[in-house]
Amino acid sequence: MLSQKTILFTILISCCIPLLLRAQTKDSTKTIEVLHADKWNMIRDSKVGNKQRLLGAVRAKHEQTLFFCDSAYIYGQNNDIEAFGHVIIEMNDSVKIYADYLKYNATSRQALLKDNIVLHNRNKRLYTNDMAYDRNTGMANYWIWGKLVDSTNILTSTKGYYYSREKLAKFKDNVNVQTPEYTIKSDTIEYNTEQKIVRFSSPTTLHGDSVYAYAENGFYDQLNKDLVLKQNADIHRKTNTIQGDSLYMNDSLGIARGKGNITLSDTAKHVEIHGQQVYYNKFEKQAWATNKAFGQYNGQQDTMYIHADTLKLILDSVEQPKQLLAFQEMRFFSHQIQGMADSLCYHL
Repeated sequence: MLSQKTILFTILISCCIPLLLRAQTKDSTKTIEVLHADKWNMIRDSKVGNKQRLLGAVRAKHEQTLFFCDSAYIYGQNNDIEAFGHVIIEMNDSVKIYADYLKYNATSRQALLKDNIVLHNRNKRLYTNDMAYDRNTGMANYWIWGKLVDSTNILTSTKGYYYSREKLAKFKDNVNVQTPEYTIKSDTIEYNTEQKIVRFSSPTTLHGDSVYAYAENGFYDQLNKDLVLKQNADIHRKTNTIQGDSLYMNDSLGIARGKGNITLSDTAKHVEIHGQQVYYNKFEKQAWATNKAFGQYNGQQDTMYIHADTLKLILDSVEQPKQLLAFQEMRFFSHQIQGMADSLCYHL
């Protein structure tokens, strides 16, 4: 018959073995495994304790991530690696990073990289010289200078955050975006690398071949060529300018429209139309203004003002206005003449 001490000892062992196994399993995820090195020796260091020195064709592994370099030190209980020369990090989520230097902690899964850094993520490349990478979230960030390049665009900034899993990049300070259509400059930009949408939330300028735009909020959808501008928005073309609270433009379709205190002005003919809603079509050679619409023609000797429910500008072949049409509840006046009518056609 078993004694009470034997039974108690058996119970304690039965309880402790699962705890020990769980502890070993947990610790194994925090350990860097050395796969290969041409030379391998242990160095005693009074400051950091014992460290392993690896030389030549070094290969190491942590979880499913592989590390390659020319030489490395591994510190403590195989928790930290410091790698030098031709550093490569290969991850199983299509991310690969190249650098000259790496410091990586297996417990926190944080990496610090320096010099000649290139992060590859499918068809995207991120270039910088100082970068931190978080394996927990898949986020890379830089704080001095960086450049993101994909199949169509180039984005540079002083600071940046690249989220490989969310297919999102955020840029801060001195941001410059080069797309086939525009050069975009801002201090704060968010870029969806899959949908090719550039969002901005600070004073921003956009320069194209025949257009210049400004706004303090909005976005550019590169795939659909849609440009949305908000807050002190204006669009300058060769022959006209549109200003207002909220503007939309698709240059490939030749259209622009606005809502909220919109002004469309032509610099060559000195004509303006105003309204809460304005629509412009380059290919149809016309522009409309509705909802509190009024027009203004600044002639050499006098200025003509026209109020109506709807105003329409007819443009010529070079997009300059040649006629101003007014419809419903039309009133007009200048210093020399004034009147009312159902409609009006004014030749410019």
